Amino acid sequence: MAPGVIIEDDRGVEAMLEHWRLVSISQPNFEIKVVRLENGPDSSIIATTKINIIMCKSMLQHTFPNLDKFERGRRLAAKLLGQPFEINGSIQFNWDNEKSCMLSLQHKSDVMMPIIRFLGDLDDVAFIFDQQYSRLLARRLLAPSA
Repeated sequence: MAPGVIIEDDRGVEAMLEHWRLVSISQPNFEIKVVRLENGPDSSIIATTKINIIMCKSMLQHTFPNLDKFERGRRLAAKLLGQPFEINGSIQFNWDNEKSCMLSLQHKSDVMMPIIRFLGDLDDVAFIFDQQYSRLLARRLLAPSA
């Protein structure tokens, strides 16, 4: 692994370890399975994945912390709590052939579709993800520039 490996929007081995530490804290029932491996563009490998989770309290608090602020959010959180979800995704591993090490990895997953199927109400799903989007936007706006 390259010392400056890029994971999502961060860089470095420590950032990667921190990313997986947060995953393990917020999602103790997290299970990822590789469904398929394919060669991707420019010496990359793409792993198609299935992620299985059980929506637990720590995951709700970490991923959707603003739901607690509203009665509707608390109702939706109670509905989601304890529910199993299977999430389709992929991870692209970008490889440096000359140095024989991983340069970066990028993860994509479709979290919304399993929640839409479970809740069956787009207004509720929009409420959940609007609260999450507001949190992410604030975090990006308040983050110090590198």
